[in-house]
Amino acid sequence: MKIICIGRNYTDHIEELENERPEEPVVFIKPDSAVLPKEQDFYIPEFSNNVHYEVEVLVRIMKVGKHIDPKFAHKYYQEVGLGIDFTARDLQKQLKDKGLLLDQDDEYVHNIARSDRGKAIIEPQVMEQWFVDVNKPAVKWKGHKKSLKQVMQSVVKDGDIKILPKRFEKTYFHWID
Repeated sequence: MKIICIGRNYTDHIEELENERPEEPVVFIKPDSAVLPKEQDFYIPEFSNNVHYEVEVLVRIMKVGKHIDPKFAHKYYQEVGLGIDFTARDLQKQLKDKGLLLDQDDEYVHNIARSDRGKAIIEPQVMEQWFVDVNKPAVKWKGHKKSLKQVMQSVVKDGDIKILPKRFEKTYFHWID
């Protein structure tokens, strides 16, 4: 499943969040884990004191296509519905204030990793604006300003977090580097 989102297209919301109004709406992708499974409850996360919600129009696309002529668009979707988008605004603002949210790259191509065997989607890659700069020193850690990368390395090296099984430590550090 691919979740394609359109943002910065509602004037009142742009003004409420004091965002810049772009020439065209922002298009971005969310991972399929953003969809709450049927019959499951949603809980406000403990790490946020400022969760905003908004109603979204949902369109279920049933065919793959690119550069579709508007007169044929109706052949590519099956259902229209409503959804609710939840955002931890305080966390979003903290990341933004620390400069950890990177700017959107208009030339960025969203690649989808697929399995060799069944061609199933393995991991959708989210929009670049949500990528966090792990190299920028922005976190107070043990009395010093550290980058998220340094903190992730430190917690395992110092034994605060244990990677199990132990043999996966090498993979963890390789991934962090």
